[in-house]
Amino acid sequence: MSDKELLYIISIAKEGSVSKAAKKLYIAQPSLSQTLKRIEKELNTKLFIRGSKGLKLSTSGEYYYKYAKQILKLYEEMKLEIADIEKLQSGSINLGTTNHLSLVLLPKIISEFSKIYPNIDINITENSSNQLFTDLEQGNISFAIMHLLSEDRDDKRFCYEILSKEDFLILVSDKNPVCKKAFIEEGSERLCLDIKDIKNEKFIMLFSNQRIRQMVDLILKKANMLDVHSYITIQNFISTKELVRNNLGVTILPESYAKSNSDEGIVYFHIPRKYQAFWRLCIAYDRDGFMSKADRAFFDLLM
Repeated sequence: MSDKELLYIISIAKEGSVSKAAKKLYIAQPSLSQTLKRIEKELNTKLFIRGSKGLKLSTSGEYYYKYAKQILKLYEEMKLEIADIEKLQSGSINLGTTNHLSLVLLPKIISEFSKIYPNIDINITENSSNQLFTDLEQGNISFAIMHLLSEDRDDKRFCYEILSKEDFLILVSDKNPVCKKAFIEEGSERLCLDIKDIKNEKFIMLFSNQRIRQMVDLILKKANMLDVHSYITIQNFISTKELVRNNLGVTILPESYAKSNSDEGIVYFHIPRKYQAFWRLCIAYDRDGFMSKADRAFFDLLM
């Protein structure tokens, strides 16, 4: 049943006549009569009874009239709200990201977005990268801002918009003799330390379900070093820095994580290019999911 059909019945009820309603609606009377008959047949009831002053609503017709007005009101409200959403005058965004990115990346972006679109609500889910993929699949979020591993591209359910590239660094205590093995990589001014030069060091690692650890394992695999000594395994990357500072081992972290607080007592080394020790920041979204104009506007600020 369309909104037009609802409007037709309301008009007949108001005018008390099919012919008068047809004139008001600018349609042919036979066409309106046929529509009325078809609706009554579908509902298996008479909506109007004929009285001395023309057509009036039957008991069933009164219920139809009541709900038709409510439905049309809701329909008009829906159209207005959709128009506002299309003009980005209202609406919401459901995004996911990691705890770290929520802290270091989102505040600036949200501040800029809110100045342009003050009436768009932003709902943020903070989860591990693995859980964000589940949230995308289940439709809990529209998109996720996260770091991409090369193997993620094999999952064809999702699309990725690349935002930036970030290097991983080796963190060593300034008291550790391995610092003497550092060198300037040819073709750049980067101070490097070869992964193989820290093979016999004690490693401070994050847990295997954490995205950073998964990337570190890929780097070590490229160096054929999956048998390194994981001396300490810990969840918080800030704690890994404190352990390095106290010369209890070495660790590997993304640059933005590595340099997120005090550098005293820690030396940072780049990893030679041949190991491809970097990951990419991206926007991930379901290939078949719905992306609103508000989502896309947020994308534009991120890109």
